Order: sequence, then C-alpha cells, then structure tokens
Amino acid sequence: MDDAVWEIEIPEDLGTVKVGFNVHLQPEADEKTLVDPFVEIDGKRIALKATLSAGQYLFQWSGEAARLYGLPLKDVSLLSESEGELKELLPGRYRVRFGAAEVLPCRVRITFQPMESIEITL
Repeated sequence: MDDAVWEIEIPEDLGTVKVGFNVHLQPEADEKTLVDPFVEIDGKRIALKATLSAGQYLFQWSGEAARLYGLPLKDVSLLSESEGELKELLPGRYRVRFGAAEVLPCRVRITFQPMESIEITL
C-alpha cells in the first residue's frame, strides 16, 4: 500500500491549534508490525521510532512524549525517540501524508488542541 495522503482544514474561528496524531494498527494486520510511522503536514515531518503490533495504538501530542498502548503491553509505553515536531498550525488548508517502513491496515487521525490553557488551582 502507498503512503496515505489527504487534506485537513483548520477553520478561522478555531484559530491557531496544537497538532497531534493517532495511529491504530488494525487487528487484521495479524502478525505484521508497523515500523517507524511518520506524519508530514505541508512537508514538515514528525517521525517516531516505534513498532506497533496488530491492535496497538500510538498517540502523539505536540510537546509530549509519544505513548504506545495495547496488548501485549502491560502499561503505557512512553517513546522518547522522535524526529521533528509540529508545535502549532494557523487556520488554513494543509496537505497531510502518513507513511511507515511498510504501510499496513491502520487508522490515522490528525488531532487539534486549542492554544488556550486553563490553570486549575486546588
């Protein structure tokens, strides 16, 4: 399978957003693994040194360590190695490309997080 390519749009009323992505290697991948997944947005790449087994999930948020979930892991696995980072995107249309050493049946989601933060005091 070739790399997947699509477009995303950040509406003006949403404003500037932080960007992340999620990958879920589908169970039908059987014994295969997804190695070193990456996402490019307008040519800027976030590449992770990771290996996902069938059914596992990978979550990456801007400024945070990537997290790998799913059996046979007993706990969340934090991934420390990555290349590149997307901190924020302005409103507009962007071209997205997902790839890996070998692209297998998976779901990929680009996520947006508002720039605002609310301090909670206890």
